[in-house]
Amino acid sequence: MYEKLIRYEASKSLTISTKKSAFSIHYLCMINYHFFMMKTNSNDKLTEMQLIENEFAEPFKKFLDIPLNASQSSISMTGQPVNTHIRISKQNKDYSKTRYYYTDRKKLLHFTSLRALFSILNEKAIRLYNLNNSDDPNEYTYATKNMDRFYKKIGIPEGKIPELTQTVKNESFIFSCTSTDNLQKKNFWKEYADQGKGVAIEFEIINEPLEWEACYLSKTRYGELENFNDLISEVIQILGKNPSNNYTFNIDQILIFHKDPGLQDEDEIRILCQRPEVRSTMFDAYIFYDICRNSSSIVRYMKLPISIVKPRNYCFCREIERFGNIWSQEDAGSDFYKNLIGFQKQIPLIKITNIYFCQEFPFKGVDFNSFIDEIYRMFNDNLGYVIENLSRNIVKYE
Repeated sequence: MYEKLIRYEASKSLTISTKKSAFSIHYLCMINYHFFMMKTNSNDKLTEMQLIENEFAEPFKKFLDIPLNASQSSISMTGQPVNTHIRISKQNKDYSKTRYYYTDRKKLLHFTSLRALFSILNEKAIRLYNLNNSDDPNEYTYATKNMDRFYKKIGIPEGKIPELTQTVKNESFIFSCTSTDNLQKKNFWKEYADQGKGVAIEFEIINEPLEWEACYLSKTRYGELENFNDLISEVIQILGKNPSNNYTFNIDQILIFHKDPGLQDEDEIRILCQRPEVRSTMFDAYIFYDICRNSSSIVRYMKLPISIVKPRNYCFCREIERFGNIWSQEDAGSDFYKNLIGFQKQIPLIKITNIYFCQEFPFKGVDFNSFIDEIYRMFNDNLGYVIENLSRNIVKYE
């Protein structure tokens, strides 16, 4: 009897075990199938996203001669629309074979007031002002007038468009200069050097522009971006084919170099730095530190340090002074020092090489000589070098 009971229990256990095994195999098969389908769907989604991304990038490759950064796209497994963002490169080296790269490495001129000259020498920096400080009422808006069609197509209310424009202008900073060929032209002295009572500062770029990031040097182009209207038209066609997807793009670096043709007498060459491209880097710590502790505030201008020949205890901005003598031998190999030197390569570094005055300059005779002596002193004390024979730099304009 016990043997029968044991055989019965054993057979029942075997049956149950067999059922469990069958269930386990079925369950594992279901799981594997589920993951296979997920993987297949995921691959399909990625392929779909890549096709959409490539299609959106095509008009930019067709109409612009600027390399694109790796575009950013995202897609949800739940079937949500694809989000695709196209932007052009922030590496200045990628512009070296385009018209948005200043190839003439000769010296440049910045016409300005005496007050601005003293500010530069005291701060040991030039100020790049945001686009809202431009004298041109159509600054940036002239170049982006075709963008309105795109904004409306993606559902941005017409009343919000000026707000988007304002954001770009608030966070794009320029330093205006021109060719030394304009030194003797009257309109430059009258328009930009306080009616001839100011100065023309001559400077040169002394680091390698190919290493700059989010900083650019180019002649201003007087006229619309060529083919921009066609570019927007093709982009809108893509939006029409895929209305459920979200598309955005950013080509502000080149649009900012385009202005109204009526202003071509400016013959402007611009240094452009864009704050959004370098946020959360050393840029905020060492350029914006003096001006803006709160990243949500609007910054009217940024300070770009100028080249200085100075004893080793010089600190190029207030933030760095907290670290003491960074130029000391023991600190030369520190990570902070290496990061600082690397950062200085990424931004424009200029050196003042001369200062010119015109016949309208207000100081004459003894007063002029005293003024020159003061300039010598400021150069020596603040920049660590002097410019010889400044008193001879009297320009008679045409």
